Amino acid sequence: MKLNMKNILSRIAAAAVVAVCAACMWSCSEEDDYTFAFNSPALYFREPGQTQTVSYRTVWVSNVTVSSVPEGWSATLDPVLRSVTVTAPESFEPDDEKDTTPVESGTLTLRGYNRKGTIVSASVYVTMTETVDLSESLANSYVITNPEVRYLIDVSHNPAGEELAVASIKTVWTTSSSLIRYQTLTDDGKMSFMAGKKDDTVSSGNALVAAYDAAGNILWRWHLWVTPVDPEADVVSIGGRSYMSSNLGAYKHDNSDNDAILASYGLYYQWGCPVPFIGPRYYNCASGYNTYIYDSSGLSVYVTPEESESGNSTLDYVLENPLAFITCLETARTGSDGAEAWSDDVKTIYDPCPAGWRVPQSGSFDGLSIVAAELAEDIESLNGRYGWTLTDGAAEAFFFAGGRRNYLNGSIENMNTMETPRPWTGYYWTSGLDATRSTAYGMYFNLNTEDAALSVLEPQRGLQLSNGLQIRCVRDE
Repeated sequence: MKLNMKNILSRIAAAAVVAVCAACMWSCSEEDDYTFAFNSPALYFREPGQTQTVSYRTVWVSNVTVSSVPEGWSATLDPVLRSVTVTAPESFEPDDEKDTTPVESGTLTLRGYNRKGTIVSASVYVTMTETVDLSESLANSYVITNPEVRYLIDVSHNPAGEELAVASIKTVWTTSSSLIRYQTLTDDGKMSFMAGKKDDTVSSGNALVAAYDAAGNILWRWHLWVTPVDPEADVVSIGGRSYMSSNLGAYKHDNSDNDAILASYGLYYQWGCPVPFIGPRYYNCASGYNTYIYDSSGLSVYVTPEESESGNSTLDYVLENPLAFITCLETARTGSDGAEAWSDDVKTIYDPCPAGWRVPQSGSFDGLSIVAAELAEDIESLNGRYGWTLTDGAAEAFFFAGGRRNYLNGSIENMNTMETPRPWTGYYWTSGLDATRSTAYGMYFNLNTEDAALSVLEPQRGLQLSNGLQIRCVRDE
C-alpha cells in the first residue's frame, strides 16, 4: 500500500513526539541523581577553639548554605572551594547572657537544592574527643570499650606486619548498624571510627571489617569486639594460666537471666582460622537459629556452609570469604608459608585473640575438674546452671556451655547426651593438633541436668577441625 505525503509527514511528527517524550522522561529521571556529601563523616577536635576545614562534594546541588551547627560551634562556608571551616567553642561553660551552654559534640548540616528544587542536606559529626590509636599492637581482634573516643587501627598491614595494598574498607557484618560509627580510611592507612553508645555506655556487639584492594578483593579482616565489660580486666588464673574474664566475642560473663547467658557465649571459630562466626539467636540455641547480622548497607547477611573441597579448604579462601563455613575438613589448614595455622609454640598471625592474648595451648585444661558442690546440686539448681565451674584444686573459673557449630553442616547445636537431650554442652578450642593433623584438641563437657553424676568433663578431646567452637583466650606469656 502506498503512503501519500500527508501520511508520511504525520508519521514523522508522531515519531518526533515520542522521541521528545522519551527524552523528557530520561531527563526527569536524571534530576533525581545528585551528590551531596562531606568527604569525611566526622571531625575530631582536641582543644577548645580549634579550627578544622572539611570539604564536601556536590553534583546537581545549588545554593548551599549552613543549615545548623551544634550549640557554641561556628562554621564558615566557602562555596567556591566547596569546604566548611569549623571552629570548636572556646569554652564549654554556660553563657548566662545567651542562656546557652556549648556542647562537646553534635551534627553540622548543610542545605542545598537539587535540580527539581527539592531541599537536600549533608551532615558531618563534630566532637571534642581524644584519639586512641591501637595500631602499635597488630592483631586480628581489638577490644573496644569506650564510646567517647575515636579509635584507630592499622588496616594497611596484616598481623605479621606485611603491607597491604588497601584501596577501601568496609564492614563485612555487624550485629547492629549503629555499633561502628563514622568509619573511614585515613591517608596513612588506618581505619578511623567510634563505637556506638547506649545508656551512657558503649553498645554491645561484634563486627567484622575488611580491607579491600582496588579490584574489590578482601586483603585481610579484623574483628571489633565492642563490650562494656573489659575482658582484659579481672583476669582469671587457673591451672597455671591467666584467662580472660569472658569468652572471645562475649560482652558479659553472667548467667543470671536468659539475655545475660546469650551475651556470655561469644563467637565461634573453626580450628586454625581467625574468622569469627556469629552465635545463636536464643540462649538455649533453639532451632539452631543464628543471631541477626548485617552488612554495611544494613542488609541481612548469613553464614553459608560449604562442603570442603580443594578450592575452598585453604586459609586464603576463608580470609577472602569470611561468611563461608567450610564443613568436613579432613586436614588442618596451613598458612601461606606452610606452617600450622595455630601452634602450641607461638602465637601465629591467624590467632583470633587480641594482642597479648592467644588461643590456649593443648593441655591447658588438664588437671581441671568440676567443682564438687555443683555435682551434688538438685535438678532445679542444675537447670539454672548453664555451664560448670572448673577448679584446679585452689582457683575456680566458670565456663559457659554454649554448644558449637556442627562440623557437618555449620548449624548451631547445644544438646547433651541425656535420653531426652537438652542443653547444655561446652566446647573450647586449644591450639593443639593430633599427630595425623585430622583432628584438633579442645575441652569438652556435658552438663546432665537430671543427674549431675552422669555429666562428663574431658579436658583434652580430639574434635573435627570444621567444628565451630568457643575460645577463652589466655595471656600470651
